[in-house]
Amino acid sequence: MSLAKRLIPKWTKKVASESGGRDPLGLSRLSDLLKSQLLSGIVTNNNRARYYSYFCWSLWNIEVEETAKRYKDFVDKVRRREAVLALSTLANNPNTQFLIGVDATTLKLAMGREKKVFDCDFQVLPSNRLGAFGQHFSGSLHELGLSQRSEDGVYHVAPGEGEKLAQTFHAVVVKTPYVKKRLFREKLLSLNDLTKSQQYLALDAIKKPFAAVEREQLIEAFFKFNTRKPSQYDLFRRQTLALILHVISEYEKHGASPQDLDADIVFPAYYFDVLWLSERRVTAYRCPETLRLAHLVWKQFCLHQFFTQAMEDLLHAVLQVIGGYVTGLRPEELTRKLVNREFFGSLKTLIGQDCKRGPRDLFQALEISAVPNEKLSLKIQKEIGYLNRLSEVNITSESDAMSPQRTAAAAVVTLTILYGKWRGVKSDPGFDRVARQAGTAFWLRSVFPYFDRWVQDEVSWEKAMRTVVETFVLSQHYQVMRERRKADSVWIHLNESRVTKEQDYQPTLRTTRHLNAVNIMLDLLLLKADEGGFSLTPQGRRVLKKALA
Repeated sequence: MSLAKRLIPKWTKKVASESGGRDPLGLSRLSDLLKSQLLSGIVTNNNRARYYSYFCWSLWNIEVEETAKRYKDFVDKVRRREAVLALSTLANNPNTQFLIGVDATTLKLAMGREKKVFDCDFQVLPSNRLGAFGQHFSGSLHELGLSQRSEDGVYHVAPGEGEKLAQTFHAVVVKTPYVKKRLFREKLLSLNDLTKSQQYLALDAIKKPFAAVEREQLIEAFFKFNTRKPSQYDLFRRQTLALILHVISEYEKHGASPQDLDADIVFPAYYFDVLWLSERRVTAYRCPETLRLAHLVWKQFCLHQFFTQAMEDLLHAVLQVIGGYVTGLRPEELTRKLVNREFFGSLKTLIGQDCKRGPRDLFQALEISAVPNEKLSLKIQKEIGYLNRLSEVNITSESDAMSPQRTAAAAVVTLTILYGKWRGVKSDPGFDRVARQAGTAFWLRSVFPYFDRWVQDEVSWEKAMRTVVETFVLSQHYQVMRERRKADSVWIHLNESRVTKEQDYQPTLRTTRHLNAVNIMLDLLLLKADEGGFSLTPQGRRVLKKALA
């Protein structure tokens, strides 16, 4: 298993894939929006660089050799070519990583070896007729400007950069039996022809010397150095990829190599502006000005993940409490069971002070005596840094495997710290940008009005938590389910003033796509990985220098 694949955050319970149906509070919308801007063209399961050039070649080759007159013909031709890519990759290296459709391909490879001939007319993904191309790469190629789609649904390689990449790939494989004999027209491929072709067709071939020009063109496709008018998405992608390289290079200057993409790079360097060198040691991270905007927006992505974790922990706590009651609980009963002695004990343990009277005690314990202005928010940001016991990283990790009361207490403390750090901020370009884009989406600013009220007025915990449960959890959940038109697919049900549990939910952090970006840069030889962690190659340093210029 590659290093990149087995590295997961140390302090989270689980990392979710791209958002799907399991998003009961609608918190993935903003996460997905930000990722789509920052790493366009690289999504979950896009872990191998050569898929991009192979699919460009496949579209180009279909047009040149056997134009598809109908959509069904196009599907058949794409399917055969992708099947050969998968067979070649697995035959060339049985331990290859991130081959999409490995189960179906393994079966076909075994059958073909036994018969000395391979069936190339199979779907690598049973769920999608166009396989990995249809499910994961068609949109990504379009976002990189490498492909386009006609009105009949047929995809074509884009003129210019797409065609150039396709032709470069063709130059690598042109002498293989598969191409020389034009076997892409056939449904069967002999063992001898596969054996002689596989090393050039395989995904792993991108790292070989004969693929040097192909690598350079893929680097250009992702970084867009030579594009005359790169889009804003192109610039964000370039900055994000360069940001990853820069953070790793800064670690190297301190004799360290990051091992965990999120826990060593994303949250420390992007949100807290530090490099995490050891359990008790950090050093300041200074983002280059040319990468500043992407860095600021990634900071907001991290902020939203902490907010997401807190809100979903509250949902989880509610589900735990009502799960023990078949007929459910009235909201006031639910609130009383959440706000009990264990809740107050947890607050005292986390904060170090008794906060029984109400949220105002918690605010004052954090030296928030009024609605924060910018000076106070920046002060709290500075004081509650990465290693502080009250940092979002440390408080969020406290919710793991707890009772519902302790989970709720940790979530409330996280929300209070986020409120203190960000309520008064007026001059952060990243925060302003996300505020404009978020619109009516549920995110941190959605709760500011309630916290403003509690920091100024004496409100009991029971009253405040009932507002939290009814407004932030129940109402938000029902609004999301109505918008999705999945009224029957709910986690919580409110009927005749009683709250009942419909199904479990485990809070998760959303993927940052950094795993995918790093795996692509490993393929392009910009990074290398070993048991010690990630480091830059000479080519990676050249690309970083170019991105910073």
